[in-house]
Amino acid sequence: MPVEYVDVKKFKKVVLLYNRNSGKQLFASMMAKVNETYKLVKELVGPKNAEMRDIRFFDQIPQIAAEIVEEKVDWVIIAGGDGTIRAMIEQLANRKYVPYISVFPAGTVNLVAKELLLKADPHKWFKRVSKGIEVPVYLGRANGNVFLTVAGIGFDSLVVDKVTEKEKKLLNKAISRLTERERQIVDLRFGLSSEDGTELTQKEVADMLGISQSYISRLEKKIIKRLKKEIVRYE
Repeated sequence: MPVEYVDVKKFKKVVLLYNRNSGKQLFASMMAKVNETYKLVKELVGPKNAEMRDIRFFDQIPQIAAEIVEEKVDWVIIAGGDGTIRAMIEQLANRKYVPYISVFPAGTVNLVAKELLLKADPHKWFKRVSKGIEVPVYLGRANGNVFLTVAGIGFDSLVVDKVTEKEKKLLNKAISRLTERERQIVDLRFGLSSEDGTELTQKEVADMLGISQSYISRLEKKIIKRLKKEIVRYE
């Protein structure tokens, strides 16, 4: 398939959407990275043609998508996790509006960005994106919802769907009793802060934290044992 290009310098209306809640537990410097990315984009298209908008809550996304359609935005850059990307693209697709879309990996796992070979380093990201390479992405739908990379089905999805608000509160209370390192491991392993619930393997967590997989395994068993005790204590 021949590679197609877009001259991104010619875009007259560019909006960078940033979800400040994406990946915040791991990447304290993400705001600086997004600001640097925004600076590079403004230099490319001109300061009058670029704007950055915050996504503070997920229920803002439909309204933001409606504004993008109304304003006929040429280029949408989504700086967030996979859940933010999926939700925004779903809203735009439902409105049958397809601007040029780029993704800046600002989440925890960033599966979409990895598939597109995009880095979280602003300058490396900009070097690739400024080339204007078009990569077609085919949307899937499950139960009426758009998905880009994966969709959960079967027993695991059923279990997640059946978790009650009371059980979530109990788990959060129990997790608050863990150390910062223990919370981070639980978070990554079970996708507690990931927008789309993406879970990492023990090896992926070990590589991310720079420790051995066997150490992660031992810690995980210890953490789960502690969590069970804390949950029983709060019930």
